[in-house]
Amino acid sequence: MKRGSAEAGNEIIELTYGNLKLVLDQQEIYPDDPGQGTPAMIHYENREGHFSSTYWCWEGEGDIDGHQLTDAQNRWLESKSDYVNKVTEEWYNLAEAKKGVK
Repeated sequence: MKRGSAEAGNEIIELTYGNLKLVLDQQEIYPDDPGQGTPAMIHYENREGHFSSTYWCWEGEGDIDGHQLTDAQNRWLESKSDYVNKVTEEWYNLAEAKKGVK
């Protein structure tokens, strides 16, 4: 599901797979400080509660806030890697271009 507009700088994209939700949020793009925002978050719910991680932390750590995912869940997230990187790069480029337009 998409909401907002990339051109307006407020696009949000939500992708779900069972109890996983991948949320891409353009409003978390800070071109002056790229490490500041969290434009790609994973939310995971199970009987123990709600847990979250940035997409890139999951790529590096292989879990969500210490919780292991199933092979199918990991494959689904891996299948989104190119998309996550493409979308967030496009958003950074849009934000950089807008910095020059006042």
